[in-house]
Amino acid sequence: MKRFIRLSWLYLVIATLLMGGCFGEKTPRGVDDQIPLYHVWGTLASLGEEEEGYGLYTYVILDGNSNTRTEGGRRNEALLNAIVNVTASPGEAVRSPSDPTGVHKQESNIFYIPLTQKMLPQLASPLALYNLPLAQQLVAGFVQSMQENGDIGQRLLYSTPFLVSVPVPLPGMRYRATKLLIADLSSTRPKDMRQVVAAFRQQQNPNVVDDVDHFRLIRLSLLDGILPLNHITIVKTNLADGIPLDSYGH
Repeated sequence: MKRFIRLSWLYLVIATLLMGGCFGEKTPRGVDDQIPLYHVWGTLASLGEEEEGYGLYTYVILDGNSNTRTEGGRRNEALLNAIVNVTASPGEAVRSPSDPTGVHKQESNIFYIPLTQKMLPQLASPLALYNLPLAQQLVAGFVQSMQENGDIGQRLLYSTPFLVSVPVPLPGMRYRATKLLIADLSSTRPKDMRQVVAAFRQQQNPNVVDDVDHFRLIRLSLLDGILPLNHITIVKTNLADGIPLDSYGH
């Protein structure tokens, strides 16, 4: 009898392991477990420091609220931590697990975080080092470029955080019309920020004809239960005369 019970337990354990192996793959992998493909992050200490050649540039705009006892502060902290902890730094990003040869810049999105230092020290809080004056300069440039979209510009000025994505660095937008993707995270729950960041993990096609094609997959991912439709906006801009050259020290 005892032998029968032992064998029964053994068969139960084996069956459980087999079922786990068969069905485990159907369980969605968490954001933390995903390899950071096609997006990286970098710091921005002053205007015009952006590195050329990326497929998409996403600027991280906050209001400077670092009080994590408030909802706004927790939201800001969660967004920055999601970017820094889940997204690779430029020297670490890979194209795929089987091709770890470094960043393919033209296929990658880069999150630029305005900071008071060019490098984020180890264990330092990106929220504590957030460069609010620089962020305000960036917002002024974006708002200036959206003169025909005043309502969106006002939201950028008074409601944060935002992610603003553009196919070229902001200084380069002086020379041609382009489009912006604006993701309004002002009502996003802190715990959902990792999903927001993961939505930008999309391969960029450097040969698209229309700038809006840079945003299609990101927009679809954000609309998949992460952000409401009215919090995702694509804006056409014309920056030929929108931002004065002396804004960038030229």
